[in-house]
Amino acid sequence: MTLGGWRSFTGREIVPESFRELVTRVFGISEDQIRDMYGLVETNFMAIECDRHAKHVPPWVHFSVRDLDNPSREVAPGEPGLLVVNDPLSLAYPGFIVTDDLVYLSKEPCGCGRNGQIVNYMYRIKGAEIGCCAINLEKYMSDKDGSVMECPIVWHPFSSQRR
Repeated sequence: MTLGGWRSFTGREIVPESFRELVTRVFGISEDQIRDMYGLVETNFMAIECDRHAKHVPPWVHFSVRDLDNPSREVAPGEPGLLVVNDPLSLAYPGFIVTDDLVYLSKEPCGCGRNGQIVNYMYRIKGAEIGCCAINLEKYMSDKDGSVMECPIVWHPFSSQRR
């Protein structure tokens, strides 16, 4: 079981298929026993892969994928966009969470038989700080000399300017 973080210590992206191939060889298990999860520290869910490596969104959570140039427009399944999460169990946030993740939802149902949304993570949007919110918070809290004065994320999803 893994939880995202598809980068090596050198910062290079690790291809999931190559990772699963290595794990099957090293541990002597079948590829359908290797599962990845997608989640955010701000939410109370995990989208867990089935044996076909499709990440299933729990039924109480709704993923809305938004057009990067017009965030008021939700894109169709299969079309990439900015992920907005509606997690009713996340009581610390007002209704929904706008992420920095570019994703798309699968058009077709999964062959495993589970129902609901299937998320396909692509990458963090350009301009988003590398690392999750918890990592950014840790950097801010350990800033002894006060050099971190504002959020390092320079792109706002409701702005027309992307960097």
